[in-house]
Amino acid sequence: MEQSIVALFYQRSKQHPEKLAITWNKKGQWQHILWKDYREHVSNASYGLLALGFMPGDRAGIIGSNRPAWFYSDLAVLGNHGVSVPVYHTNTPKQVEYIAQHSESSFIFVENKAQLDKVLSVRAGLPALKKILLWESGDLVDDPLVMTFDMLEKLGKEARTEQQDAVEKRTQGIKPEDLATIVYTSGTTGPPKGAMISHRNIVWTCEALTKANTSFDTDMYMSYLPLSHIAERIGIFFLSIYTDGSVGIPESLDKLSADMKIIQPHTMFAVPRVMEKFYAGIKTAVSHATGFKKKVLDFALNTGNQWVHSIETNTPPSALLKLKRKIADRLVYSKLKHELGFSRGRLLFTGGAPVPPEIIKFFYSINIPLSVVYGQTEVTGPTSIHEHGHVKFDTTGPAVPGVRIKIAPDGEILVKGDNVFMGYFKDREATRESLKDGWLYSGDIGEIDKDGHLKVTDRKKDLIITSGGKNISPSNIENMLKSNPLISQAVVIGDKRPFLTALLTLNPENLLKFAKEHGINKTGIQELTQDGAVKESVSRFVSKVNNDLAQYETIKRFIILDRDFSQETDELTPTLKVKRKVVNDKYAAAIEGMYSKED
Repeated sequence: MEQSIVALFYQRSKQHPEKLAITWNKKGQWQHILWKDYREHVSNASYGLLALGFMPGDRAGIIGSNRPAWFYSDLAVLGNHGVSVPVYHTNTPKQVEYIAQHSESSFIFVENKAQLDKVLSVRAGLPALKKILLWESGDLVDDPLVMTFDMLEKLGKEARTEQQDAVEKRTQGIKPEDLATIVYTSGTTGPPKGAMISHRNIVWTCEALTKANTSFDTDMYMSYLPLSHIAERIGIFFLSIYTDGSVGIPESLDKLSADMKIIQPHTMFAVPRVMEKFYAGIKTAVSHATGFKKKVLDFALNTGNQWVHSIETNTPPSALLKLKRKIADRLVYSKLKHELGFSRGRLLFTGGAPVPPEIIKFFYSINIPLSVVYGQTEVTGPTSIHEHGHVKFDTTGPAVPGVRIKIAPDGEILVKGDNVFMGYFKDREATRESLKDGWLYSGDIGEIDKDGHLKVTDRKKDLIITSGGKNISPSNIENMLKSNPLISQAVVIGDKRPFLTALLTLNPENLLKFAKEHGINKTGIQELTQDGAVKESVSRFVSKVNNDLAQYETIKRFIILDRDFSQETDELTPTLKVKRKVVNDKYAAAIEGMYSKED
């Protein structure tokens, strides 16, 4: 019988209790957690949930940044044959309320007072909620609904003596096809949908990833991206258990660079934005070099470019190039890798958003093997991946071992395999649209080249993926903006970019009413769109909308266009829907202007 990831966790912890499992920078102090300690925390939390009345099939939300308690909470829920529901810690109270309410979560784990306040502020809308479990004991409030994680563990320790093997029996009763987790994704329209991931999905995907790229039980994984994202949870957290590795957790995203130098991970997943920052930093440092140092750097970079060219052209490197590569590695690459935290880097993956080929080429040129993975929540993470160091810079690699990919007549990428999800929670219609005859309709457009590598060329859906890897539904934000009578159309921009901006058009009729009400002595629509009072009113409303959005969803800059969109100018369809490509092309200069301005 297939093992669940939590059963495999208990097996690992028994095999080598004294081995390092987690190293975590807690407020400047490194905490080293052995497998036996890891198991103790998870077991205590599991029995604590049992004592509180947690039943198989119950859902539990998890809201917090990366830390050991996230791992303990998730495994405690899964070990009780429950269903974990990760929530982005950047979500607003309204977004937390929707997910907790829709999933009918009876328990919610929260990191600190900030997350606790979110849940308490919407508690009236969560009738299924029985308990909020707080990781930071110092943030405890006097409320019967709230207890600390330490209290949960203490309760569990006592319960273990009274209900011996009760949790173990629940863990053993897990079937591969049982639901393990519900991961909410940003839809193109309406509220987020809950993708149901089974225990088989998780374990099968971990196994497939190890077939694509060899892992070792001595590997150190770096966990810093949100664990509410399927890529981090599967490719780092669960995979570290499956491969018997260890996990390093930095103090915070701000301290990532410093902590990476200490952890020096073997395996890490990085969204393009992170690698772009590293790339920009290296380029800046190189540009400031002078004299002999500049000559050495130029030699190393030129050698790296020649090496990349040999990969691109599938030409074996000459003996001279191999020698130059070794020299460049000793003089430059090895030092640079250590400074960045990549000295042991072997499986370094990027994805979650389109990755510029020049970024991949650059890191390969300096002997940092950065590979691409493509996928989505509905396939438990990966669809295709670069395997065993074989990289084609303009592709996302071949299908993950055991996965089938085909291209529909309209160019849509279809996926089949045991990593394909169970469907959307409480949404049969959306499930029917996405799953047909066992194939997942990805919503992405692509092609397969002669070597079997997948190229993702476009998206059928309008989902924005920022350069930081955040999935955002523009239509939700646009509808919020258009709720203002002054605003006629709103087009949110941000795909492959670091933040969101917007193009706004104003309703001519309501604009004239506004001018009259505010004593503005102008009658021309174009002139009014650029009036100071009009701009101020729109700006205040955009700020109001931003208050109800997660930080990564907020509009950082916007432009008010001097006329409304129309069918005549080809910006609207006959059904009055905005033609995004036309608008993006027509106002490309204005859009670029919003991103070129300095903060």
